[in-house]
Formats: sequence, C-alpha cells, structure tokens
Amino acid sequence: MVDTGLDLSRIAAPTTVDKNEFIRVVYPVKTTAELASATDRINLVDKFLGKPVFNSTTGQVVYAGGALVADAWVAGSDFGISASDGIAGFADAYGSSVVRSGGIVKTTILIDFDGLEGGDAGDIIGDATPSISHLGQFTTARNGTILYGTITCIETPAGGEPDIDFTSADEGTGVQDTTIASLSNLQVLLDTGDWSGGVVFELMTGLPAADQYLYMVGVGADAVEYSAGIFLLEFYGV
Repeated sequence: MVDTGLDLSRIAAPTTVDKNEFIRVVYPVKTTAELASATDRINLVDKFLGKPVFNSTTGQVVYAGGALVADAWVAGSDFGISASDGIAGFADAYGSSVVRSGGIVKTTILIDFDGLEGGDAGDIIGDATPSISHLGQFTTARNGTILYGTITCIETPAGGEPDIDFTSADEGTGVQDTTIASLSNLQVLLDTGDWSGGVVFELMTGLPAADQYLYMVGVGADAVEYSAGIFLLEFYGV
C-alpha cells in the first residue's frame, strides 16, 4: 500500500471560526467614533441608504440612514423622515418609515394630530407656541423619486378646521399660524374639502419634489386645538 502522507484526522478535525473574522468578511467594521467622523472613508465612499456596517463599539450591525456624509448610522433596516418639533413634540402621535424593496422605495407617515391647531385661512397647522411645523423632508437619496402616493383619513378631524390640505414647499421654516403662501414652490398634494374617516385619495400628479418639506394647512380660519384626526400618508418612489 502506498503511503500518500494524507492525514485524515486533520481533515475531519473541527475548525473554530472566529466571530470577528467572519463579521469582517460579511460587513465593514467601524467604531462608533469612526461612523460619526465626517472624514472617515465609510462616510465618503459608496455610502447609500441602508448600507450595513458592524459597529465594533456596540457589537451590532447598523445601517446608513442616507447617502450623505452627515447621515447617521442607525440600528434597524427601516428609516423614517423626521418631523419638526412643532409636530413631533406636540401631536398626539407621529411615526414614519422608509423601506426599500428592490428598486422601490416606500415612505410612510402616520400622524394623530390631536393637540395641534391652525390659525387663519391658509395657515400652517402645528404647535401653537408657535413652532416650525413640517411633517418631514423628502430627498432623492432617502425617498427616491416619488411617482405615486395615497392619503388615508383614519379618524375624522375634530375641534379644528376639517378642510385640510397637504402641501409641500422648498423651505423647512414654516411656522404654525403663518400663511403657507410665504414659502416657495408650493405643491398642493390634493384639495379635497372636509375630511372624514375612511376616505382614501390617490396622488398621481400632486407629489413632493426632491428636497421639499411637507405641511398640513387649514383651508378655513379656525384657531382651535384639534381633539381628533388621524392620517396615513404613503408615497412610492424609485
């Protein structure tokens, strides 16, 4: 019998896989400080919404909240847009998410604006401090190019003006109880009249442009705090 020198015991022996080496093969590895650095390569090269990176400081996978250098790295695969303090801090509830599936980007906003109020006809709805009161900014990097949307009234507005327009504008500085007409490049998503629960409207032409901010506007004059009103907004982009 020819001795080939093959040691079968070595082939059959179990191999210990180092967790950190495995992670480095699957994900880039960065510390919290490196992820926060505007000069680190991770924020400068091939950054895109949802890019995964292993944070070796916290021991978890985080994801890019956008393609810009300043966009934060967050835990979880869904990323929302952020309402201003005049909405998020005073509405009864506000939530948003941005989810990518293949080449489609879906942006969802759910708001219960009990506690907010409008002002004169055509004024922005928000916190009566008054405060800057937008529902968030749409960017191509985060939300894609928006081609379609729907707005669902889940609960009929009560207390304040029931005729509410959703309007986008270039500036993110619109303040509650000031006219939306003071902002630039206004785009009224739809003009429906009074809302009632269960109504769904499609958006095919009136859609936010890149980098615009979204506002709720009272069509009539009614500076009374809302006691009810829930909307679900869904936008689809590529």
